[in-house]
Amino acid sequence: MSFSKSTCNRPHHRCSRNFVVRLRCGTIPAVNTKRKSASSATARKKSAGKQRHIAGLKNSSPSALATFAALKAILSEFDGKLRVTKDLPGNYELVSLEPTYKGKPMYFGSVIIQKNYVSFYLFPLYACPELEKGLSPELKQHKQGKSCFSFTEPDLLLFVQLAALAVAGYRAFEQKGWV
Repeated sequence: MSFSKSTCNRPHHRCSRNFVVRLRCGTIPAVNTKRKSASSATARKKSAGKQRHIAGLKNSSPSALATFAALKAILSEFDGKLRVTKDLPGNYELVSLEPTYKGKPMYFGSVIIQKNYVSFYLFPLYACPELEKGLSPELKQHKQGKSCFSFTEPDLLLFVQLAALAVAGYRAFEQKGWV
């Protein structure tokens, strides 16, 4: 099939130079419409899969849900003092009420259900490393990186220590004027 350089009726239009524009203007008939519908069907399947993944939990075991609920209770103590940005099943996040860092709210912490464990992020540990001095060896075993703790099941003694650490972190952020 040969394509002519015919143009639409609009003067100085790009359709004589660009194949895609000529196709949109209707000067070239659409070819392989089946292929377009197949790719759009694939895109729909991918987006539907993403929606299911976002809506569903990565780990819905009873121990993961109980751990998430206990860790969320620690952060929810700051609910009036900090702003909740995410409160989804398996994801809870807090930031400062006012923009304090480069015109944006300061991240404080979050709890997220991962595939094999529940993560507890506490940003004051990263911003104020002196808070780490009071960590027990048992709590240090659950630490990943600079400000993350991971748990597979609830542990009341460690969660009490995390609650005290969160309060100390909030006070440190208050002294710096970040919350």
